[in-house]
This record gives sequence, structure tokens and C-alpha cells, in this order.
Amino acid sequence: MDTVSVFLLGALQGVLEWLPVSSSGQSVLILTRLLHVDPQAALEWAFYLHAGTLLAVLIKFKDDIRMMLLAPGEARSGSTLRFVVVGTLTTAVVGTPVFLLLHESFGSFNGEVVTGLVGLFLVVTGLVIYRGRRLPQGLRDVQSARLSDMVFLGVIQGIAVVPGISRSGTTVAAFLSRGFRQDEALRMSFIMSAPAVFGLLGLEFIKSGFSVVSFQVAATGVLAAFVFGYLTLDVLLGLAHKIRFDVFCIVFGSFAVLLSVLPYF
Repeated sequence: MDTVSVFLLGALQGVLEWLPVSSSGQSVLILTRLLHVDPQAALEWAFYLHAGTLLAVLIKFKDDIRMMLLAPGEARSGSTLRFVVVGTLTTAVVGTPVFLLLHESFGSFNGEVVTGLVGLFLVVTGLVIYRGRRLPQGLRDVQSARLSDMVFLGVIQGIAVVPGISRSGTTVAAFLSRGFRQDEALRMSFIMSAPAVFGLLGLEFIKSGFSVVSFQVAATGVLAAFVFGYLTLDVLLGLAHKIRFDVFCIVFGSFAVLLSVLPYF
């Protein structure tokens, strides 16, 4: 792909990462349907661009991360660290086989099949978010977390490696379903994302070595994702509470499924 296309994809990743619409799913749809990129390469690009928004998360939540690592004896920091460690280990156990299955299957799919699958998973994301919106506001914070909470969130995050399933949308909904406050759900969702994305990028490098990218073009996409992600995080997190993204995911996902079956009629 050319540098301009990669820059625009990076910018899109930076904006959509904070919204419950699956940034990787949107990237795969654009790459396969509009840019006619091979599904396997599209999956690799979608994963790779997360490096930029990962850097934005590390900077935005640097105080939480620093306290978690440097002051584990403090009650809140220690509870956060335990949650992240257990949740990340569970994510690795669940997410690694899902990641490997994706790589094996995407290589045999054509663009229509990928579009249909991503659309279907977007509909699932929309239904999960819809359910989360109807849950009563909880009162729990991370210090009240139980082992079952940590494992449950790790499982959800592991499944969310699938393009079309929004990691932020499903994990926040999962936190809310366990009775956590909304602000705590958002904070923990993004802190948990950092080691998960590190692991995803590591698996991608081991699996393919980012064979579809050149350093200059890749750096352009990652830089765009970081800049746009860092600048829009606060605004878009606020926007996420005011717009019905559950409806967006269901409608857009249904349209993608319809688009995928049209060539067969």
C-alpha cells in the first residue's frame, strides 16, 4: 500500500480505538473491500496499527501504570496490578489459540467471507453493548475485585482479538455486568489493553514478522495512529457515552453481512 493510504488507516485506528466499534474490524473491512488487500495482509495491518494507540494509552495512563508498578503495596495499585496480571494471563490462554485460528482461516477466506464474518461479529458487539447500557450503575472498584472477575475479563479480552468484536466495548460491558462503576470500568479496560496489545504484536511478529510492511510505510501508519489516538482519546471517550454505538454496530454489521452475500445472487 502507498504511504497516504497507510497514514489514513493509522488516523482511523487512532480515532476508532476509543469507540466501541472494533477498530480492527473497520480496518479489515476498508482494506479488503475498498483497497482490495488480501485478507491475510489486511489482518496483519489491522493488528500492527495497534502499536500507535498502545503508545497513546501508555502516555495517557502513565500515572496509573507507574503507581501500579512502583507502589504495588498501596491498596489500589496492588489491586490494579493483581487484576492486570491475572487478566493478562487469562487473555493469553484464551487469545493465543484464537489468534492462531484467525491466521490459519483468514488465509483461505476471500473478501466476501471476511466481510460477512466481520459484519456478524459487529452485530454481536452491538448486542453486547446494548445489554451493557441497560445494566444498573454499579458501585464496585478494583479493590473489591475477585479472582472470578479477573478471569472473566481476561476471557472476554482474549475473545476480542477477533476483528469485529470491540475490545473496549465488550470489556467495559463485562465490567459493568460484574457491578463495577463506569469510570472504573473504563480505566481498567484501557490499562488492561496495554499488555494485551504487547502480546498481540509479539505473536504477530513471531508468526509473520510483519512481512507485508516496509519500515517507512509502517512507521507512517503507527505515527498517525499515535498522534490521532493521543489527541482524541478524552473527547471520544466522552462521546462514547452520548451516541448509540450499539445501534451503529448492529446496523453497520448487518449491512456488511448483506454486502458479503450480494455477489452470490
